[in-house]
Order: sequence, then C-alpha cells, then structure tokens
Amino acid sequence: MRKRAIVFAIIVALASCKGKPTAPLSVQKSATDSTQLLIAKLKPILQGVWVKQDYIQKVIASKSPLAGLDKVIGITTIQFNIDNIEADSLQAKVSYDNQQAGGVELIFRPGKHTPAMPFGENELSYSINGGDTSLILHQFYQNNWVLTPYVRALKNWNGRELQEGIIYLINKNIFAGTYQLTDDTGKTCIVKLSIDGRISGMPNFSTYLAENTFDSKLKNNLDQITFDIFSSNEKTYAFNFEGNTLNLYETKTAGNSTQLLQGKLKYKLVKLNDQ
Repeated sequence: MRKRAIVFAIIVALASCKGKPTAPLSVQKSATDSTQLLIAKLKPILQGVWVKQDYIQKVIASKSPLAGLDKVIGITTIQFNIDNIEADSLQAKVSYDNQQAGGVELIFRPGKHTPAMPFGENELSYSINGGDTSLILHQFYQNNWVLTPYVRALKNWNGRELQEGIIYLINKNIFAGTYQLTDDTGKTCIVKLSIDGRISGMPNFSTYLAENTFDSKLKNNLDQITFDIFSSNEKTYAFNFEGNTLNLYETKTAGNSTQLLQGKLKYKLVKLNDQ
C-alpha cells in the first residue's frame, strides 16, 4: 500500500511539472519569421526624424514659428534609429510640445488598426503617396480615433538634438539662401544663410537659430532669431518677413511686462536666391 502511495505521488508531481501547454515550435518559428519580415520591410520606412505635419506646414506657410504655436500639441517630433531594434521592438525618442523629451516603444506586431502597430499607449502606421512617405499616429480621444500625420525631415541625424528635424525644415524652407543685407547705418553686403544654421558674409555673426520652443513663462509674443547662440557674442532679434525680405528688429521690454516690444529696424535682408 505504501508503494502504491509513493508511485501515485510521483505521478502527481510529474503532472504538475508540465505547466501550461506551449505553442508548437513550428508555430513559434512562423511568428518569429513574420516579425523579422515585417522589421526588414519597415526599416527603410521608419529610419529618420519625423515632424508633426500640420505644425510644420503652418510654420512654413506663414514664415513664422510663432504662428504655428497652436499646432504644438502632444508629440511634435519622432526619431527612429533602426540600429536600436531589439527583438520585436524599437525605442523611439520623442519631443512633447517642442519641449519635453521622452521615449515611446514601437512593437512590431499588428495593432487594432492593421497595418498600425502598438506605439506606447497609441498605434503607429505609415502611408506612401507617390514618392512621399508619412507616419500616422493613431490616438483614441473622446471615443474616436484621431489620426496625426508626420513628415520625414531627415533620414540621418546626429542624435543629440530633439529639435533637429524642426530646425532643419525651418532653415531649409524659410531662411536658407543668399541675401543682400543693409544695416541701420546704410552699409550693405552679401550674406548667405545655410540650411545647417551657418552664416557667411554677415559682420560679427557666424550662426543663426530661429526660436521654435515657446514657454508661457518667457517673453515669446514675437518671432525671434538668435545669432551665435551660447557664446559671448550671442544676440537675439525679433524678425518678420515681408515677401522675400527678412527684417530684424531690436527688442525691449516695458517694465515688468511679460511681452516684448519691437524696437528699431536693425537689418534688412533681401533674398536674392534660395539656399
């Protein structure tokens, strides 16, 4: 009787060790192969820096980063470096509201809206129209799916600056070109503004950066451009465009006001040609 009890206990123990049934190896291999095929297909599509389309379109059309402020909502830039793919996922760097840095994980498997894939709490898909590729962010908001498209600014980048894609598109589509500059004393010269933010021919300055990050605590009621930023020679002016003419103004504040006041015209730059 004792032997029978021992045998029964061994059988029970062995049965309990079996655990939950696993998928056949052939099914697991098929799923892995499908994931790898999906990754191979998406690598050239995802790679690069992406910018929120409605935001950058409004900035370019108005030649004013400040005018696009109402479109600076949620994720404004997405950076994908396909070299960082691990198993079935890829960590993206993102910028929220053009200010806060973050990260969102993309999972290479179907989401609720095929061919969308899980992207953090949301989903991400893509669209190819002719030669133009867009990423589409799917977000569930007030019982509806809201779709937000993103355009690729750069295929490759240095990875240090989350705003690099926005800066590139602003420089390329608004500022880059050759100008005839006239200063407030009447002196003239030929100046070139490059897509990479460099200046040649302008006395005293060698780089430029148009402000695109607006904090409600700062004086940001005027579009501003900074020359030689982060140097002892740093200088910021308000700017606007009148047709093909870029006007740079000195600024001042009125007492404790949080608003900037446009001062006298310092430089007038008439564009002669693009880039």
